[in-house]
Amino acid sequence: MVCGTASDAGKSTLVTALCRSLARRGVLKPTGERASQVVVRGHPIGVMTAAEYHAAKPGLLGTVLDALGDLRSRFDVVLCEGAGSPAEINLLDHDIANLRIAAEAGLPAVVVGDIDRGGSRATVP
Repeated sequence: MVCGTASDAGKSTLVTALCRSLARRGVLKPTGERASQVVVRGHPIGVMTAAEYHAAKPGLLGTVLDALGDLRSRFDVVLCEGAGSPAEINLLDHDIANLRIAAEAGLPAVVVGDIDRGGSRATVP
């Protein structure tokens, strides 16, 4: 699980580099500024705004954990990338993309910070 201290901390860059490195070893979609395609178990279920996705997350938690379990049973390496920051209090109640998944699945977590974008201090209540 790759988490960050905030948005734009470098999570996607690190995950992209890790995926490229893994792909080179033989191992192994956003839509726009205001919305992203949500893919569940390999099938798009729609393009959602942040508010629409936030409302849909509670119903997706079980599916996410099941899918992660399935992937882990079939592959040696599964990389998970968090969204935003695991310390964003406004996201904690419906978190299905950060430390809740790591905790429930027993995943080790790495926190990425960019001191040029507001520091690298994060706290989780």
